[in-house]
Amino acid sequence: MAAIDSINQSAEKLCSKCGDTLIAPDWSKDMGERRTFSIWSCMKCGTCFAEITVTSPAETVEDASKKEVPASLLVA
Repeated sequence: MAAIDSINQSAEKLCSKCGDTLIAPDWSKDMGERRTFSIWSCMKCGTCFAEITVTSPAETVEDASKKEVPASLLVA
């Protein structure tokens, strides 16, 4: 399992091995100080990875909710 540090990446996550779109992490935990630890797995190829996401101090929940969601992630 590889660790990836990311800062304010787009909402769309792609598998680093096969490129398939990942919808949601298998598990997440709030680590405090604007950090979230998540474990992701790809249903297509089985690759697993961990990620620490850091949000900027200026970004609030309201700001995050205003971000555009990629059409490929929308479910009818």
